[in-house]
Amino acid sequence: MPTLDSARTTDHVYQLVINRSSPSDQVAATAATRAAVRTPLSQAPPVDWYASGTFWAIAAVAVAVIAIAVGTWSAFRSANPRRHLHITEDSLVSLLPSGLGLGDDVEVHRRGKVLSNPHVITVSLVSRSARDIPRAAFDGTPLTLDFGVPVIGLLEQWSDPGRAAVCKPSVTVTATALTIGPALLTRSHELRYTVLVDGEPNLAIQGELADVHIHTKPPRPRMTPAASC
Repeated sequence: MPTLDSARTTDHVYQLVINRSSPSDQVAATAATRAAVRTPLSQAPPVDWYASGTFWAIAAVAVAVIAIAVGTWSAFRSANPRRHLHITEDSLVSLLPSGLGLGDDVEVHRRGKVLSNPHVITVSLVSRSARDIPRAAFDGTPLTLDFGVPVIGLLEQWSDPGRAAVCKPSVTVTATALTIGPALLTRSHELRYTVLVDGEPNLAIQGELADVHIHTKPPRPRMTPAASC
């Protein structure tokens, strides 16, 4: 707050100007001058928060930080897109269900070979990815569907890449498994294999694909013909 001496000094300076004015003007000017000098700074009108320079500086920094974070995440997602391959046991059917009471009167043959416990299993592979799964993801090693029992033959294979000019993945039948690829799998590729095996299979997936999450789902209920009453 201004002191008494400073107020007197100010009055003396402005008195030179006031003396040259009319008496009424001199009174008004003197009162206004003293009021201005003696008004404390704390009585200045408040500044709204949205008009504060500090607020907008902090807001600008916050927006910049968020923009950098979003840009970094977008760049990471572009360089590392999600690739997912879902492998599902769609169905499993026994060709000699024990509940029918067939005994030893019925046999299943495959090319002259009698099958002791034949089953038909269907497995699907579905790609649900942001981008294609490239052939390089196999790293030269095929993906193996191991059934844990002798494979008698591949009855049917089906491939739908979702677009033209994509070759069907190569499939090889081994003693107890199917091996698939290496091959290009499109982002929405769907594969289905129907296999005849001798024994009750227990599907196991062997092998990995680079930057691909392989998901397996529980098998669906086994499809066995109902016995007649």
